[in-house]
Amino acid sequence: MSRSKRRTRTWKLKLSIEELEKHAPAIFGPLLHLVEEGFVLQTSSGIWRKADGTGTARYVYRCGTNREGRSIVLTSRNIPLRYEAA
Repeated sequence: MSRSKRRTRTWKLKLSIEELEKHAPAIFGPLLHLVEEGFVLQTSSGIWRKADGTGTARYVYRCGTNREGRSIVLTSRNIPLRYEAA
């Protein structure tokens, strides 16, 4: 089988909602002003590590008071990830 037919494998980092909220300003910067008050970060949000050492962040915010179910999804790809030894 040719290497070109291999799928790129990704891994979701095990981060709590609080940890994701802490990293949001560094990842999205000025885009966070688009998320109005009343929007709540959802558990489907996360950061995925790719085999090449970069990451993809996907943050899903849903309006808790709106019955229409409005949501905002912010995605950033090719984020350089740094790991610290524990």
